[in-house]
Amino acid sequence: MREKLKMFLEKRDSLLQTRARILEKIREIDHLLGNAGNSTSSGFGQRTKRPKNELKLKEAIGQSSC
Repeated sequence: MREKLKMFLEKRDSLLQTRARILEKIREIDHLLGNAGNSTSSGFGQRTKRPKNELKLKEAIGQSSC
């Protein structure tokens, strides 16, 4: 059990280090592209508000079956 935990923690640390290197590279690329401070300019990982629907789900389903 300890060996599995040790392996898990080593893999997790390795992944965290890889993630940090990738994020740093993304910041560098954004800076070179002129997007300093906006590392999610591509929209990846960004959450936006869901658009307000004109119809209720039941109405939309009823219209699509016509």
